[in-house]
Amino acid sequence: MRVGTRFSISGYFMKTFLSLFVILILANNVSANLRIVPVTQANQKELELNFTLSFEKLTDELLLIRVTVPKEGKLKALSAPSVFIPCDKKTLLIDVPLANEPVLRDRYYFIVNKKQIAETWLHLHCLLGGSSEIRYEIALGTYLPKELRAGIMDSLSFDYLPLLDKKLPPDDWRQPTLAKLKSAKVADPKAAHDAAMRYKIEHGGLDARAGSKVTALFPLGQNIANFAKEGDLIWDVKITRGADRISDELWISSTTGQGKSILPQPKAILPNTKDDGKETR
Repeated sequence: MRVGTRFSISGYFMKTFLSLFVILILANNVSANLRIVPVTQANQKELELNFTLSFEKLTDELLLIRVTVPKEGKLKALSAPSVFIPCDKKTLLIDVPLANEPVLRDRYYFIVNKKQIAETWLHLHCLLGGSSEIRYEIALGTYLPKELRAGIMDSLSFDYLPLLDKKLPPDDWRQPTLAKLKSAKVADPKAAHDAAMRYKIEHGGLDARAGSKVTALFPLGQNIANFAKEGDLIWDVKITRGADRISDELWISSTTGQGKSILPQPKAILPNTKDDGKETR
């Protein structure tokens, strides 16, 4: 009797373990077979996606957005559009499927505060068969008509430098990014300028006639080896020659303190050689 009891208990745990193992395998397969494709107004035609968007102003703050998605071509396998608004990297504000308009089944609609349009994404999920899926992530801010941008250009700006002197609301979507500067290696414009000067001195020197200025602060869009990671804040420093000429542009990583020259630089002129005025790239 006791042996049977032991056997049934061990069998139960074995079945539970196998079930969890199968679930983990399926979860890994689903994530592995999900392909994410970023979409903007600039690359939609190249991607051959035939959806259309329209924007209607309801109030000074609210926009009605309609999306028409004919189920043909690459969107033939569309399963469900959804609207996605992250609050920050860890939490979601909204991630919900959209409702059809009563008469037109290929048209969907939703309402969004236009101050949040820069971080609002439309997701088009297409099931390709089996566990394969493509999710087209549409950046709605890139489609907003010029006449509706009044009052939100600051929110759509990706330059964080002007925000350093402003007091943003606690719930502003840019706060988590700006908060990174509190623990950054290069945390303010003066430190960024000093780092840029050190970089120039270590990489060929600085012309005594040159001027310099920190001109922008922006999040990096990709990983760059030995420099910075995607999402890190980057200081942009311009090196000028004369009143209206840019001789170099430097990026300074706020997290690593590393510098990177964006413009190709001429080779140093060695003693007893003639400068023919040509730059070697």
